[in-house]
Amino acid sequence: MRCAASCTTRPCRSGERPTRKRAKRWASTSKNGGCPRYAPNCRNTRASTPRSCRTSSSGWIKPSRAFFRRVRAGQKAGYPRFKGRERYDSFTFPQAGQTGVKLQEGGKRVLIYGIGSVKVKLHRPLEGRLKAATVKREGEHGYLVFTCEVEPRPLPSNDQAIGIDLGTNPHFLVTSEGEMVEAPRYYQKTQAKLARAQHSLSRRKRGSSRRKQAQRQVAKLHRKIANQRKDFHHKIARRLVNEYGTIVHEDLNILGLARGRMAKGVLDAGWGRFLQILAYKAEGGW
Repeated sequence: MRCAASCTTRPCRSGERPTRKRAKRWASTSKNGGCPRYAPNCRNTRASTPRSCRTSSSGWIKPSRAFFRRVRAGQKAGYPRFKGRERYDSFTFPQAGQTGVKLQEGGKRVLIYGIGSVKVKLHRPLEGRLKAATVKREGEHGYLVFTCEVEPRPLPSNDQAIGIDLGTNPHFLVTSEGEMVEAPRYYQKTQAKLARAQHSLSRRKRGSSRRKQAQRQVAKLHRKIANQRKDFHHKIARRLVNEYGTIVHEDLNILGLARGRMAKGVLDAGWGRFLQILAYKAEGGW
């Protein structure tokens, strides 16, 4: 599905100085709102496209406008990096509640503008007012992510308090009551299998169908690791929120720890994502 004209230019490689021709082209870019020579076509396409489907070109326009903003401010600008078609795995309908996306047959199908009516399996019934919808691709799987505006639902009062100390090996966290949760270490357990898949990928010829097949296999392993880690985080966070009214954790310098000797264990544990999940569940989220 193509929602609007895609505008791209050649990026500046590392260490390459922009030529006068490229500098002149970028100077004309600022006058055309972020699209160099494609500006007329981009404007015409957007004019004939419903507002519900005007987000695909924002992947170029936003970095371009940020580039010129940094130039005007006298900061280090840097040319926007070229992003090929394989880097775009989603597009959003910002007005899904009005146009663009519509549920059919009691939630068994969904009508997507420009695509048609497709089957859908809802994870749970939609609540509140529908604001936006994102069509997302993860490998061979496709997802439709709805963003809804709902009223806050405060949790029941609970006077129980607990402190947690996060770790990597052998325990993911230790509570102030002495409970220890073992670290699953999903990445490190799958590392040997992932190394074989990446070695197979490196031996495939670029552009061949066998290389694409190997790429899908590597992506599948990474996706499984991420899903396992996310499932683990959700279950631990939900249990803590249900049992305690106050949860205290240390203020970790996760970025700094991820640059040191413990980098692999820290990134495998996913402390940052776990604390985000814990925070929004404590505020009344799912």
